[in-house]
Parts: sequence; structure tokens; C-alpha cells
Amino acid sequence: MFTFRLASLALLGAMMPAVSLSQGQSVGVVLDSLYAVAHNHNPGHDALHTRSAILHLRPSQIVSFDDPEIEFMWQALPLETASGPVRSQWHLRQRLPRFGAVALERGIAEEAARVAAISADANRLDLNLKIKRAFIELYGFRQLQRLLESYQGRLLGFVDAARVQYAVATGTQAALLRIQLEKNALESTRLRLGALLDAQQFALTRLLGTGAGDLPHIAEWPMPPRMDLETEDLLAVALERRPEFRIFDSELRQSELGADLVRKELWPSVAAGISWLDIKPHRYGDGGADALGIRVSASIPLSRSQTRARMVESVLADKEIAARKDAFLQALTAAIATRITQLSRHHATLELYDEGLLPQAEVVLHTTLSSYASGQADFLDLLDAERTRYRLNVERIDAVTSLLQTIAELEYSLGITDLNELPIHH
Repeated sequence: MFTFRLASLALLGAMMPAVSLSQGQSVGVVLDSLYAVAHNHNPGHDALHTRSAILHLRPSQIVSFDDPEIEFMWQALPLETASGPVRSQWHLRQRLPRFGAVALERGIAEEAARVAAISADANRLDLNLKIKRAFIELYGFRQLQRLLESYQGRLLGFVDAARVQYAVATGTQAALLRIQLEKNALESTRLRLGALLDAQQFALTRLLGTGAGDLPHIAEWPMPPRMDLETEDLLAVALERRPEFRIFDSELRQSELGADLVRKELWPSVAAGISWLDIKPHRYGDGGADALGIRVSASIPLSRSQTRARMVESVLADKEIAARKDAFLQALTAAIATRITQLSRHHATLELYDEGLLPQAEVVLHTTLSSYASGQADFLDLLDAERTRYRLNVERIDAVTSLLQTIAELEYSLGITDLNELPIHH
């Protein structure tokens, strides 16, 4: 019996070492490279930048004066006047803009272009968050894949040891069947994990705007330390860094300029012109002096109900922008407070795994191995101890992924790409 247990332990030798991960690129370098690729190739991001470029051309298209109107009339039957018959008439008419209206129109166009540019910056933050979250998920799946492969390799030692014991009638068929069932269950898990890994890779390449290709690997994502974070301090950072607040301010200025432009419509619009009449001499030889006149016309806005309605609409638009800004600020404050609480819980969970559960699982596994070697534990006890360590490692990877996702969401809420940018002591 003791001889066969030693043979079994020899077959299980691969079970003991922890998973060894090769070193890869740093997280910051990898993420920056992914962001750069997406900013250059993501079609949605490119569309917003193109839209911004289009709107930046609008202010230069607003001219001070409309095109003048020129009117020519030739009279087949001359109009007889005291000075002589009028054979043709020339009229030049130029509409004059209301005082200050052109500057207001250009200001509105400039604010619209500014909103488009800031919206492109906001989309960059959104895109960076999606890429980081997708890459974190991909990292978690790869970590699970490595852990699963390592566990499967150790499980093969269990299968061989169980077969040896069953062949010499020292092990039970139930133990062999249970190990084979565990092996098949792991194979099913491997297939599902492979499908999730492929789907996540496809989602990430779609965000990058590139075709399928090899994505960078990170051997180990360094765990960020605990930080003393306060909602008020982080909210001050968000007020400065989040582009949405600049969008609200620019929209408000645009609305105010629009209201001023509407008020200009209450003023009369003026047009000036010159008229020239080609007068021929009388048949008797006298007359024939051409006539030149200056014309000024004004369009008086008598019906002002539409203009007043647009002024009321401008006031309501200001209130709507202020309400949206307040709602965004409240949601942002709640999001920051929630993320701070979640970070504290995730750190506590990881500490529980790293300082309690996983070391205890290692102790249980080593104790079970010693008991198995001395005949005080059976083969299934050893399998249970190994499976427990594997399950706890899976749960730890899930906790790490949740922590990294929460950090990414907090960074997005603050408008930054790394919490290390915060002037806060760890």
C-alpha cells in the first residue's frame, strides 16, 4: 500500500508548483498603444473629429454682407418723361445686416464648433474606458485559461495515479470515475472559456477599428495599493477634467448668443440702393440728362409674436441646460462615491484571499498530501483539496477583474487615465 502511494505522489509532482507567468509589457505601455490605435482607426471616433473639422469651417462662411442685387430693365416702349424718353433702368440694392448680428452669428458658429471638438474629447474618454474594460476582461479570461491549463495538467497526474491504484486493486472504481468526471467538466469549461476569449478579442479589435490580429499580452497586472480617497476631493478633479462641463458651458454661451440674435430681429432691417435711368434726348434735341437716385428701404417687424416666442424658447433652453448640468453633476457625485466604496470592498476581498483563504488552502493541500502519504487520507480527499485551491484561485481572478474594472470606471468618472495622476498620498 505504502509503495503504491509513493508512486501516486510521484505522478502528482506537477501539482504543487504555483502558476508561473512570463513577464510581458507594462500595463501603461500596452494601454497607451491600444488607445493610439483606436484614436487613429475607430470609425466612430473619426466621424466625430470630421464633424468637428466641418463645424470649424462654419464661422468663416458667415459674411458681413449678403450678395448685392442688380436689376436691369430695358423698355421696348420708352417711358416719356419731361427730361426725355427712358430706354433702360439700372438698380443696385444691398441689404445691410442688423448692427452686431454678424458677430453674434459667428459667435454661435464658433460655440457649435467648440461643442463638437469637446464632444470628440468626451468620446475619446468613452472609447478609452471601453477599451480598458474590454482589455481587463481579456486579461481575466487569459488568467483563467492559464490557471485552467495548469489545473488540467495536475489533474492528469490524478488520473494516472488513480489508474495505477485501480490496476493493483488498491483504489476504487468510484474514485477513478470521479476524477474522469472532473477532467471532462474541466474540458467543458475550457471550451466555454475559449469561446468567451474569442468573443472578447473580437470585441476589442472592433473597438480598435482594426482587423483580427494578435493582441498584446500582460503577464501580471500590478495591483494598485489602497488610497485614501474622498468624494469631495475627487469631485473637484472631475469638475476640472470632465469635458462634459465644458460642453454645458459652451452650450449655455451658444444659447445666450442665440437669444441676443433673436432680440436683434425686433429691430427694422435696412437696405440701401442706387438707381440709374438712361434717358435719351427728345426728338427735338433737348433733354437727355440721365437720372441717378439713392434708395433706402426698411423692413419693419410688425408681427412680433414669433420673435417673442423664440425669446421665451431661449430662456427655457438655458434652464434645460442648467438642469442637465445639475443632473450630470448629481449622477457623477453618486458614481464617484459608489466607486470609492466598491474599491474598499474589492481591496478587502483580495486581502481575504491573499492573506487568508489561499494560504489556508495551500496548508490544507500540503496536510492532505502528508496524510495521503501516511495512509490517513484517501485519494478523493486529495482531489477535494486540489479542487478547493483551484476554485479559490478562480474566485481571486474574478475579484481582481472586478477591482480593475472599478478603477477604470473611477478614472473615467474623474476624466483621467490613471489614478496615479491624482495628487493624493497612498
